[in-house]
Amino acid sequence: MTLFSREYLQKQRRYFDMKKEASIMEDAVRSKSEFDIFLSHSYQDRDIIGALFKVMEEMHFKIYVDWIVDTELDRANVTAATAHRLKQRMNLCKCLLFATSENQPKSKWMPWELGYFDGMKEKVAILPIVEKENSQNRYSGQEYLGLYPYVVFQKDTEGNDRLWICTDERNYFELRQWLSGKLPTIH
Repeated sequence: MTLFSREYLQKQRRYFDMKKEASIMEDAVRSKSEFDIFLSHSYQDRDIIGALFKVMEEMHFKIYVDWIVDTELDRANVTAATAHRLKQRMNLCKCLLFATSENQPKSKWMPWELGYFDGMKEKVAILPIVEKENSQNRYSGQEYLGLYPYVVFQKDTEGNDRLWICTDERNYFELRQWLSGKLPTIH
C-alpha cells in the first residue's frame, strides 16, 4: 500500500489541462447533491489537489472540492457566509479526507473543517501527501492528526486502483466498506 505523493500527483496532472478540466469538473460536480468525500486541503496545493480529484473521480467517487464546486467562495478570508456554505456542503458528504502537505499548517480553514466534520459525522481520515513516491508507506500523524486513520492506495486483485483506510499496520478497510460501516480486514 502506498501513500499519495506530490511527485505522483504532479505526473497525473500532466495528463490534463487544469483550466479546461476545472470547467468540466465544475459542471459535472455542480449537478451532484450528495458527495462521498469532502476533500479538506490547502488552496496552495490546488495544482496537485486537481490531480487528486481526477484520480479519485476515476475510482468513481463523488468529491467536493470548494474551488471546483463553489467557485464564488473566497478562500482567503474567513467569513460567516463561507462557513455557512461549507457546513451545507459537509452535511452532503459521507466523509472528510484531510490532505496533509507542507502547506497544510498554513491553512485557515482546514482545522475548522476537521473539527466541524468530526463532531458532526466522525468519518474523518488523514490523506497524507508525501514529497516523493515510495518515500514511505506508513503515516504517523503529529499531534491530533495521529488520532485518525489514514488513506493509502493500492490496486485490488482485479488491477483496479482502490483507496484504503488504515487504522493501524494490520487493520484496513476499502474506503467504500469504511463508509458503509463494515469491519476492517486484518492482515
